[in-house]
Amino acid sequence: MSLTLEMVLWILLAFFIGCILGYALRTALTGSPKSKKSSKPSPRAQQSKSGTATLSKEAEPAVASPESPEAVTGEGEGAPASPKVQVGPQAGLKGQAQRSKPPTARKSQPAAGTPVRPKAIPAPRGGTPDKLQRISGVGPKLEGVLHRLGIFHFDQIAEWTPEQEQWVDEHLKFKGRIARDEWIKQARLLANGKEEDFARLYGTVAGNAKKSATPNKKQMNGRSSSKA
Repeated sequence: MSLTLEMVLWILLAFFIGCILGYALRTALTGSPKSKKSSKPSPRAQQSKSGTATLSKEAEPAVASPESPEAVTGEGEGAPASPKVQVGPQAGLKGQAQRSKPPTARKSQPAAGTPVRPKAIPAPRGGTPDKLQRISGVGPKLEGVLHRLGIFHFDQIAEWTPEQEQWVDEHLKFKGRIARDEWIKQARLLANGKEEDFARLYGTVAGNAKKSATPNKKQMNGRSSSKA
């Protein structure tokens, strides 16, 4: 009886020792169960991670891989060509730069042939104006009109462009008289001091040379009677 009891005790002791050794060997190979449980993420953490992952994927622009020709050209077999759209920070910067640029004001220039008012000065240079009546076709009243327009000197008239000449002619309602009387040519000669050329063409005083060069009938009759 005592022998069988002793055998049972030894068997139980061997069983407990085997269980302890097996448990220790298992934990050494697979790790502690607590650490294994803690390493597994909670369902809420998995949901949050999956949510951020999907958001980040949606936020990133789809970039076609350069390996496939369909991704580069954006066209597949039988698919219509889609317009290329630049996506990225550079496109946003270009758009902001274009919006930030203020619109440049275009300078309105008169078209060719449009009358333009000649440049005027507030007062004659040196306080003394030129005698504009020396120009053939300019009288005392017309000289005063030119002064009111800010024109006091020969060189101002000599620098008139065709558009400025047209403006003065329309303003004075001369119907081309300025061009016929050659105001600009006369003023250019007087401004450059070519008195001999001016006297030969137009006379020292307005119209004297032309009138004296062509004597009238009374002068011709007087000369013929004196000869007789």
